[in-house]
Amino acid sequence: MLLMIGRYRQPPTPGHMCLNLRTQTSCQLTTAASFAPCKQPMPMLTDPCRKSYLKLLSSHASEHYPNSSYGVYPSQDDSSIAILLVANKYSPNNFWNGRYRAIYNVPVSSGGTITGTIHVDVHYYEDGNVSLNNKKPVSISIPSASPADTAFKRIVTSEREHQEELNDAFNRLAEGAFKGLRRQLPITRQKVEWEKIGAYRLGKDISGGTGY
Repeated sequence: MLLMIGRYRQPPTPGHMCLNLRTQTSCQLTTAASFAPCKQPMPMLTDPCRKSYLKLLSSHASEHYPNSSYGVYPSQDDSSIAILLVANKYSPNNFWNGRYRAIYNVPVSSGGTITGTIHVDVHYYEDGNVSLNNKKPVSISIPSASPADTAFKRIVTSEREHQEELNDAFNRLAEGAFKGLRRQLPITRQKVEWEKIGAYRLGKDISGGTGY
């Protein structure tokens, strides 16, 4: 289980306290990354809205981010809610690890702009080290009186567009900069049988009988 700790879980009370949204109380966080007995109730004005987004986020994370931790947290003045998602993927047998992090600040009042950040971090370490560290700011306009499902659909669309942008960037690298680093195949696009290289008639056999 992944436990998220951050400023969005800090209630407006002194001390090392965290919000337990399930019980709507503030709790002491121990050094073992677990909650001590709850201290005091912390009712939240945004709870109906928060629960709506949490239900949508739970379904979205289960479908697309199976190894993830997520939450929906109110701001200290209840003017907005923060949607947090952290997903990890570890593949040591294939020499790579990855992490996806997303934060969205959603205004509770009708209309406005959803702001946030998507952060993708991938490390490939077979015979060397290759790292992808991508961070994209998010700004999504939502019309007034938008229900939670409408606003959340725009968040999902923003995520999908970002992933498509990354895929396009990878394809451009593969056909551009990376392609220039690789040895080109002959015109025939066939592998050369190097053990028979002495039998080739240069300029004819290699090019399939058409010459250069």
